[in-house]
Amino acid sequence: MKSQRNPINARIFDFRRLAGYTQKTAAQALGMSENTYAKIECDRNPSSEEILRIAELFNVSVNEIFYGESEPQKRKIVETEQPTRLQEPTYIPKPEPPLILTANEKSIVKALKSFSKEDFDRVRDFVNEIYQNNKKSSD
Repeated sequence: MKSQRNPINARIFDFRRLAGYTQKTAAQALGMSENTYAKIECDRNPSSEEILRIAELFNVSVNEIFYGESEPQKRKIVETEQPTRLQEPTYIPKPEPPLILTANEKSIVKALKSFSKEDFDRVRDFVNEIYQNNKKSSD
């Protein structure tokens, strides 16, 4: 006997489509296999941790997953001819960690900030020349 999709499974399916994820990309983002994710959309009850991760990924509240929306007109599910062929989510690179400078480096930066453009350009050219010479020496 095949089990029916319950309202929670159906809402997860809808939220995924609304967010523009395929089952594969959603599974990857959630750190699970595509098969496991597909079962969640079809008939498997997700764990509480999975619900939290799914809500965060699709930018919805846990209440929206469990109980549906209080204002359904705010969201619109995009209908496509092939729902499994939705556009891949846009890759947004993580910001680089902040650069941590030593005390000497901080004093150099402070001095450079006080230079005129002309002096700054001369220092930059000088540093580049030294860098190129060292690079040639190490090759």
